[in-house]
Amino acid sequence: MLWLTITAYAVSQCIHIYYAPKVWALSGSGIYFSPFLHLNQFLIGITGALYFRDHKSKFEWKYLAYVTFVLIIALILVRPEQISYNDGLIAPLFLLLILALAARDKWLINARPLVFLGEISFGIYIYQMPVFVGLEKLNKLHWHISAVPLFYLSLLALLVVSALSYYLLEKKALLLLRKSTR
Repeated sequence: MLWLTITAYAVSQCIHIYYAPKVWALSGSGIYFSPFLHLNQFLIGITGALYFRDHKSKFEWKYLAYVTFVLIIALILVRPEQISYNDGLIAPLFLLLILALAARDKWLINARPLVFLGEISFGIYIYQMPVFVGLEKLNKLHWHISAVPLFYLSLLALLVVSALSYYLLEKKALLLLRKSTR
C-alpha cells in the first residue's frame, strides 16, 4: 500500500507540475480536476489510517502537530504563483497533522463539529462546484455582493446543502445498502 501511494503521489505530482502552467487553459478539460490526479490524496489517507492503526502506541511525536500546522500555513502564505497545491502537493503534511492530532488530542478529533464535518464531507466534495458556480451566477444577475461576503455565503450554503444531502440521501442509502447486504 505504501509503494502504491508513493507511486500515485509521484505520478500525479509530475503530471500536475507539467500541466500547472497551463492550468487555466486546462481547467475545463478534465485534466485539472481529474479523479486520477486526486487518487493520491485518497491513498495517502488510507495509508495513514493503516499506519496509525498499526503503530498508534509508537506514535509519540509530541510537537509534530504544531510544527506541521506552521509548515502548512507558511507554505500557503509564501506559495509562488507557478506552484499549485491542487492534486495533493501538500497532502502528506495534512496527513501528518491529522495523525499527530489523533495521537495527541483525541478530544479535538472527536469534537462533534469536526465529526459532523467528516460525516458531510462527501457532500462538501461533490457539491462545492455546483454551489459556488450557482451562487456566483445568482450574484452576477441579482445580488452584486462583493467577493468576501459571497465566499462566506457560498460556504454556508455548501454546508447546508451537504448536511441536507447527508441526512436525506446518504444515511438512507447506507441503511438500504446495509439491509441488502445482510
